[in-house]
Amino acid sequence: MAHDLPVTAIEAELIQPGWDIYSSDDERVGTVRAVDDEHIEMALEVLGGSVLLVPLASVEAADDGRVDLDVPAEEIGTMGWDAPPPEA
Repeated sequence: MAHDLPVTAIEAELIQPGWDIYSSDDERVGTVRAVDDEHIEMALEVLGGSVLLVPLASVEAADDGRVDLDVPAEEIGTMGWDAPPPEA
């Protein structure tokens, strides 16, 4: 069930490694490797299994072993998520 609010820290705690990640156009794009307070570490299904750091703000919903992003599959590789976030 998608919602219009970003995933909260409480919801982020529910996301587990091994969950499938889907794009906004319902294409399976990767698997959760790890989760922190701001990002999901995602192993991509393509690009040789590259790892991306997906901001939680781009997560539309997460439930029952599935994470839904608000980005279409064709744009995931262009979001700049392959670089580590800037240090504060």
